[in-house]
Amino acid sequence: MKLLNNTTVPNEILEPLLTLAGRSVGARTSKVVVQVNRGDAWSNGCRGMAYECCWVRWQGGNKRRRYVNTSVRQPDGSSKYVTIVKNKPNRISTDGGAFKISLPVIPASCHKDGRTGPMCYNGLRIAENFMYVARHEWGHIRDYQDGGRYRLAWSRPKAGGRRAIHDRRPEEWRAENYIYDSDLRRKNKNWAYEEIMALALYLEGLKPVKKLD
Repeated sequence: MKLLNNTTVPNEILEPLLTLAGRSVGARTSKVVVQVNRGDAWSNGCRGMAYECCWVRWQGGNKRRRYVNTSVRQPDGSSKYVTIVKNKPNRISTDGGAFKISLPVIPASCHKDGRTGPMCYNGLRIAENFMYVARHEWGHIRDYQDGGRYRLAWSRPKAGGRRAIHDRRPEEWRAENYIYDSDLRRKNKNWAYEEIMALALYLEGLKPVKKLD
């Protein structure tokens, strides 16, 4: 997986969780681009958006230097050059598609006041919601890898140019069925306990407890 992390959460916590989420719904995760952004703590949990594509552009790539002559003469007769540094977008290939997902951040004041804030400030609830949204978006990636709208049932614009309601679209039903079938086949209901708890503890500002041998 190609992770573009725009949050303060370490990659060592996000990568195992996102990879496990993708494999749980049967998607290929090795070459898929996933961008994690910082979400608003007042919003309703995590949000995601999947795209069907073969490559994406990332603005945080290598820097390109350009030297511009301002034609300002120095006392010694030389010209003054100004260096302008710009970000050169990188073109990153992906397998079938890519998706963005937002991760709400718990404010520092909430750690001191306890549970005085909204329910979305609960680190465990955020981590569980993040896992669920990630599995849903990975379900769309699986559809894109299997052929997308050209081989599978997909919602089409009607005569007025609008598509069906979000929850009534075939692609949304399939994504939810992938999650339901995966949970139905698993006998161990705590299969993602360590990954979810690692994220929850980090969001709460706590250090994970080491396992006893």
